[in-house]
Amino acid sequence: MYEPIEVWTKTINEWIQLNIDPRLLARTLGAAMILFALLRSKVLQKVFGWKPFVYLGQISFSLYLIHFTFLNTYSAFLFSKVIHHISYNLAYAITFMASMVPLFILSHYYMKYIDQGAIKLARKVEKKMSSNQVETNNSAGHDSSELTA
Repeated sequence: MYEPIEVWTKTINEWIQLNIDPRLLARTLGAAMILFALLRSKVLQKVFGWKPFVYLGQISFSLYLIHFTFLNTYSAFLFSKVIHHISYNLAYAITFMASMVPLFILSHYYMKYIDQGAIKLARKVEKKMSSNQVETNNSAGHDSSELTA
């Protein structure tokens, strides 16, 4: 699958004296092409502007943060209980379906109460620090003007 890009990266590696991983390069170029297509295509922008995709974008960070722990606890436990009674593929499908619903629910509430709360707190801290800095600069400016007078 990566053979054409492996030949290309081998030539580049010999020419520039680097050790570029062809698979990493392929993934990086693929991601760049997808991003480029999204930025240039009005159709793709419209599709990804649909509410389900916007919502996925909103919860994606929360989903990213909790999925590993969730899948390695709940999903692994569920799979270990189901696999003894049915085939591997069916156990996988059932575990997947039974894991996605609570994972998305947890991600929603994590985003709503923890992530957005942290963002609000950070904005308050930033606003407070900015106002303190302005006050400090103003008071320092008055002190220096009094000294020169």
